[in-house]
Amino acid sequence: MERKFPFLATIICFCAFLLLIGLGVWQVQRLSWKENLQDQLDSLMARQDLSSLHPADFQLSDPNQLGRGILEGTFLFSKALYLNGYVFDGRAAFPVVVPVLIDGNTDQVVAAVLWIERTKDPEKWATYADRHAAFSGLVRLPEHSLFRPKNVAERNEWWTFDLPKMADLWGESRIVPALFYAENAAPLDNDQEPYPVSTRLRNDHAQYAIFWFTMAGILCIFWGLRFMRPYLHSA
Repeated sequence: MERKFPFLATIICFCAFLLLIGLGVWQVQRLSWKENLQDQLDSLMARQDLSSLHPADFQLSDPNQLGRGILEGTFLFSKALYLNGYVFDGRAAFPVVVPVLIDGNTDQVVAAVLWIERTKDPEKWATYADRHAAFSGLVRLPEHSLFRPKNVAERNEWWTFDLPKMADLWGESRIVPALFYAENAAPLDNDQEPYPVSTRLRNDHAQYAIFWFTMAGILCIFWGLRFMRPYLHSA
């Protein structure tokens, strides 16, 4: 009996093949992006003569842009808030975010990530006095994740950076787009630890690319063994 060529199965396998190749290409692109970002970060961290940051330094629109310098201004510690959902050293931790009025430009508000704490105590911040300070650190746009819960601003529950809504909570008129991540900020009390600014970015994209390309190759082999080989034998 004449064997018909498996057109439907071939179309399905071809679509799956294109999907796997697309995932592999995407990982190669991510690899290049991550390497460029790491090179930029290495260059910034090698600088010794840091200059003061100005509002223009926080007007970033490209997530690939990074900056580094000294943030000087009035740190509104009484308005500090916590971020949920972080784990450091295998334990839950809560980054502390503080609004800052930049020196010489008090209508510009910067959200600064200063420390982490192991327990949340939002009420204690009302007892802290706002004061002038200066910290060195990195400037970059906030990262977002689709896998985190939604913020509940009414209950002061924050899982991701939503700077406009945070500014509403703080009662400040204008907030800049980028965040400031402090490097080894001196703690105000014993409950605080410096925020662990990551200077080595996790980069597994080469392995992921190899995996997806390998899966595409295996799919082709299985298609040939399952459909093409019997068809050729019966021809």
